[in-house]
Amino acid sequence: MSDEKQTSEDSFDDLFAGTPDLDRLRAAIRAGRVPPARRPDAWKILLGVNSKQDALSGWDGTLDLENQEELKDECNKVSERIVSDSEERERVARDAECLVTFFCKARAVSYVKGSGWVETVAPFLCVGMSRADAYNCLYAMLGKYIPRECCVGGNPFQIFRLLLLYHEPDLCSFLDTKRLHVEAYLLKWIRSLFVSSCPLDVILSIWDRYLAESDPFLVFFLALVMILNAKEVIMEEKSIPTSELIESISAYPSQLSSDDVEDFIALAKYYVVRTSRSFQRDYSSAIFGLQRASSPLRTRDFSSFLCLPISVSELIQSRKKPIEHPLRYFLVDCRPAKQYKSGHLEASFHVDATLMLESPDEFSARLAQFFLAQKGSLETRSVAGGEHVCFLSSGREQEDQLTNMVVSHLLQRNVKYMSIVKGGYNALYHYSVDNAVELVGTDPKAFARLSEPSSATATSEDDSGKETSERTHSKSKVNVEKAPSLVWKLSSAIKQKSAKMKAKIRKWMIEADVEERHVSSSDKASKSSLYKGVKPIFSIDDDEDVDEASMTSSDDESRREAINLDTWKKRRADVIQTFPCNEITMAGNMHPSHLLLTKSHMFVLREILSRRGWAFIQARQLLTSVLKITSNRKNPDIITFKYGTLGDDGETTLTGRQRFIIPKAQKATKTIKEAILAALEGDDV
Repeated sequence: MSDEKQTSEDSFDDLFAGTPDLDRLRAAIRAGRVPPARRPDAWKILLGVNSKQDALSGWDGTLDLENQEELKDECNKVSERIVSDSEERERVARDAECLVTFFCKARAVSYVKGSGWVETVAPFLCVGMSRADAYNCLYAMLGKYIPRECCVGGNPFQIFRLLLLYHEPDLCSFLDTKRLHVEAYLLKWIRSLFVSSCPLDVILSIWDRYLAESDPFLVFFLALVMILNAKEVIMEEKSIPTSELIESISAYPSQLSSDDVEDFIALAKYYVVRTSRSFQRDYSSAIFGLQRASSPLRTRDFSSFLCLPISVSELIQSRKKPIEHPLRYFLVDCRPAKQYKSGHLEASFHVDATLMLESPDEFSARLAQFFLAQKGSLETRSVAGGEHVCFLSSGREQEDQLTNMVVSHLLQRNVKYMSIVKGGYNALYHYSVDNAVELVGTDPKAFARLSEPSSATATSEDDSGKETSERTHSKSKVNVEKAPSLVWKLSSAIKQKSAKMKAKIRKWMIEADVEERHVSSSDKASKSSLYKGVKPIFSIDDDEDVDEASMTSSDDESRREAINLDTWKKRRADVIQTFPCNEITMAGNMHPSHLLLTKSHMFVLREILSRRGWAFIQARQLLTSVLKITSNRKNPDIITFKYGTLGDDGETTLTGRQRFIIPKAQKATKTIKEAILAALEGDDV
């Protein structure tokens, strides 16, 4: 046995002769053949600092940071937790304080308590590295493997939530419902690679394998494994307070033993290969790497992603070389039917996203066909089908909003493994040109031409591309190009009118608004008659979207406040009813919202997606300010509210408008109309 051990150590020693053989070193670590005495050398090689010079050689060792005592206290606490020997504990604490102090001075940054720097440097000192080597390893570790922005709301936590949503949407939804933010438990784990949560022997084993794998994203998958393995326990604790649930989840890594590490890593790698490669590759630079003190951090906001974005190249490669690619994507093309027929990727499944607004029943039927088609592709092992669902939109923001609605709908049904192609069809078309990928259809280039930047603002007319004279309309009004209506742009039932027709419609709208105005107090006798008929307050109008640019939004971002939806619905004595809906903004964006009706006001409560059960007060409108409520003839659930005031001369001034998609809108508007009548009668009294 001793001869076998000696042979293993000898075979490991020859890895240091000349240029290190990284592949052999990693294989030796995975096999557990690295003697503890050689761990420092192995880590330095894996981090690429084995031949780095002593960066501390010119430093005088002065410990004089502004919050030096705070740093010293943290060093003592970290070493006390992970080091058992008292003499060794003092050395680790002292050296850690020196190295973090020098790190702050060298990079001209301030020490921040809880940054993870102390915890990150401690293992290097615990394995017996010199200060110089430990500092070089700390610098490399922070640059390569520790995600930056490990703060509340930081991108690493948005990334992890996307991964959790991809693999277990029901668990993600449950945690959102509990208002349990990802950073509440993940922060401690990833800012120090589990040093804050595990005993030293487990830390060393995890770091051996982590560095051998050389994958910075692995920390997210280790955390994912930790959460998924505890899924049943977490979801059973429906009545447990959020604070206790956070404490329970945070303690999961402390239950690991060194014998569990191999399985822990293996499970993480299992999820790595079952997740988009391009996602990990494309966004690595946005998550990892040290920020230069002299330049601002340039990053992106991942909170806007509804699901994992993948590259066109990954989608195509998964079809060309399915054996080499572990993911098989079932492509769902969500563009309007005319665009799909013009050009699409072969064997893609078409779900026209506009059907959600125009024909909900047809949309539901199409979704049922989608599930059957996906099931069939799995059973036949089709190259163009699999359990990973990938959505393709046009690549134009206004139309992408509807695709997002389809994704949201399926997320609510807990469909797993959903992603979306970055850049949409426009990106697919350009990739096909450069890489000889065949697209099928009547004219694959047609939509791509319309998607070019030069034409994006040139016209929003019909497929002939004709421009209307409205593009040169008075600049005193909101620019239609910059604030297109989502429904106006997409609904095939709503056609653009000529300039002459638009002028007539505008004239009709103004006259109608004056005729249906709220009357003054001197006209009490006519107030009730104005609102008792359904027609004046709720009318059908095909062309309601035509002159949206002339109206102003009632949103006031600066005065928004967050409220708990349940509290408002159940505890406010004046609440009449609430209606779930989606608000369509002037810019064409769609936001899950609620209309909350009281005896005097109508509140627009916009859901906070990152805080389940909470919402912003997006707008509050007096019921007596509602001048008109209209419904689109082709899409009766699309409701527009117009607000205004009445001048002393009896003329109506329109002050704003809001548009919503309200399920069972006729019932909702009837209730709102009755509340308006009651509010008017109250004013009369």
